[in-house]
Amino acid sequence: MRNYDNIKNITAAVNIINAKNIPTVTVNEKTLYFNAAYWPSNFLSPMNLNEIHGYYFSNKFLIPFQTAQLYASFTSLDGKDGSAAAQIIVPGTFEIAEHSHETDPFGNVIVPFSPDEVISLSWLPSEGAEYIVNISGNCWTGMKILEENNLTFGATEPFIESTLSEIFSESTFEKIKTLYDVGGRIEFDLYALSGPFHSGDPGNITGDAEGMFYGLTYGPKFSFRLELPGASKHVHTTPVQKEIVHYDHMNELIDRWLKQSESSFFEFIQNN
Repeated sequence: MRNYDNIKNITAAVNIINAKNIPTVTVNEKTLYFNAAYWPSNFLSPMNLNEIHGYYFSNKFLIPFQTAQLYASFTSLDGKDGSAAAQIIVPGTFEIAEHSHETDPFGNVIVPFSPDEVISLSWLPSEGAEYIVNISGNCWTGMKILEENNLTFGATEPFIESTLSEIFSESTFEKIKTLYDVGGRIEFDLYALSGPFHSGDPGNITGDAEGMFYGLTYGPKFSFRLELPGASKHVHTTPVQKEIVHYDHMNELIDRWLKQSESSFFEFIQNN
């Protein structure tokens, strides 16, 4: 059960494997329609029926905190009629509460790019739910990517804290010591979870089947912007660019260059 875009678009999705025919699947007595696009192209071959999997969906009929009751009926591989059931509570929506570091006038939350720097994020709780947190860290110099990382883990409380050294490798922090043009971003994707989901969790499907039936509500996104310490307070310019920026009579300079010099404009500036 996945809740996309808060409560505007709630999708119920069920995967079925090892079925001899296309099962009938309902949630709260509403049929989840079989979508053939998610089956392998050779699913009609009798030799492959025990390897196929199905995807069922139906939109916009559940709301947060509502009970969702799954029921599936099917014919098992040995030809016997079977059924399975499960029940969860749909997780509620939630929003960001607080974050570490200040927001600049342009809406960016700036974090110094240092291994010991601590970032934190908290959000309003989704009652009765746990959380899945996905962290995406990216950093670059110019057009070159220095490192890209993705971390996913569970959280029982609506709060996350991490140092940058837990997101980026030691080698990256060594590289940026010799660079002056470095940028980066750390993005958080948050999800509220009810029911078993993680590998090793005991399943909650009862009847003639095994598996997990869970509710997943897509929550807010949040990002931190990485900058070298002090980078936002300085503009990196070459000596030539500084000369251009601070020259009071640019038009006169250009006119003199056109009339008097056969050198390049930058060479003329450096010699005058």
